[in-house]
Amino acid sequence: MGQRLVCTIEKDGQEIAAMYWHWSAYTYSALCVTKDVIDCIYDKPYRDVEDLQLRLIRFCERRGGGIEGDAKEFKYIADVFPGETFLSEGYSRNEGLISISQSGIKGLQSWSEGDVIIDLDTGRVTFSVLWSYDTVDEYREYRIDECGD
Repeated sequence: MGQRLVCTIEKDGQEIAAMYWHWSAYTYSALCVTKDVIDCIYDKPYRDVEDLQLRLIRFCERRGGGIEGDAKEFKYIADVFPGETFLSEGYSRNEGLISISQSGIKGLQSWSEGDVIIDLDTGRVTFSVLWSYDTVDEYREYRIDECGD
């Protein structure tokens, strides 16, 4: 089991991409990933949805991730971006998987244990990843075990 984070990007009322990280549905990790995705989206203007989708695919590849491993998703992406080449092996679900087809997006969302939704039309980020401690003593125990202080 991993703490599975899915970040879904919406534009014009449609889900245009979903990205999955296997160990990132913890509050801090999810915040860091969300910031990186937002930086990728708004780093420079994009021409259209396909331009943004390709940018997000390359974002995942640069981080050590890639296209969700289903052969249908690879074919779908190859058809949308003819002439482009994509990583087909040697990447990790821990570093990010991406789908842009509706069935691929739904597939990634079905694994989610924490969700982030970025709506490009409104600029709204819905962040549904919250991990907390039940008591101060539980937090102190965590700090001693994990951080040594």
